Amino acid sequence: IGEKLDRFMASSDMISYLEKIIQEEQPSPKIFDLSIEFLEVISKANDNFDTILLSFYIQSLKYLGIMPELKKCVNCGEKIDGLDYIFSVEAGGGLCNKCTNIKTIEAGDRLIFR
Repeated sequence: IGEKLDRFMASSDMISYLEKIIQEEQPSPKIFDLSIEFLEVISKANDNFDTILLSFYIQSLKYLGIMPELKKCVNCGEKIDGLDYIFSVEAGGGLCNKCTNIKTIEAGDRLIFR
């Protein structure tokens, strides 16, 4: 891991992230397994270390119980196809086109995937 500076920095960022999300004396076997997998993948990679790190962050959200809903509208439950929705931070996930017109969207929620 220490052979490339970018690889080392991504690994260090992962460790710093773990220090923030994991409570001492609290077992987190899924996060542990994900961390081992991250280290195995990044040690074999030649580039795209930031992408690998971002993937780790996103996957960890699921195990932390804070993964935003991206497959169905958080307001009405309708399936969201593709990337045609607005992501609402306040609502905790995507809003379909129908609910986007109904719900008042805050300025911070205007991350639009089209």
